[in-house]
Amino acid sequence: MRKLDCALETPANSEQHINAGTIRAISVTSSNPLGKFPDAAPMASVYPEVVMEGWQAILLPAATPRPIRDQLNAEFAKIIRDPEIANRLRELGFEPVGDTPDEAAAVLKIDYERSGPIIGSLKLRPD
Repeated sequence: MRKLDCALETPANSEQHINAGTIRAISVTSSNPLGKFPDAAPMASVYPEVVMEGWQAILLPAATPRPIRDQLNAEFAKIIRDPEIANRLRELGFEPVGDTPDEAAAVLKIDYERSGPIIGSLKLRPD
């Protein structure tokens, strides 16, 4: 059996092991502490440049007319803000947000600008 010294993993994948005491969360890569792991300080409190927020989004073709995009966004935001759905998402390790399309695009742009140079230096390609 191999011993795991350190890993970078999502809350959804690690929570059961943390709760069982087989691994310990020492830090999180989000900019704020996670309610599920209150003892795990944000890595950015020591290394401010290290912030990796996980996110999910529903993407549409760029040519989707704005009224359709706005209507879909409003419906998804309503679903995400439903207390039962929001609680279930939190149980799974997600923080429901429900951004506007422009806010989501800004998050995507920031991640692209942060990750783009790394991806380029590794010569990674979407295949």
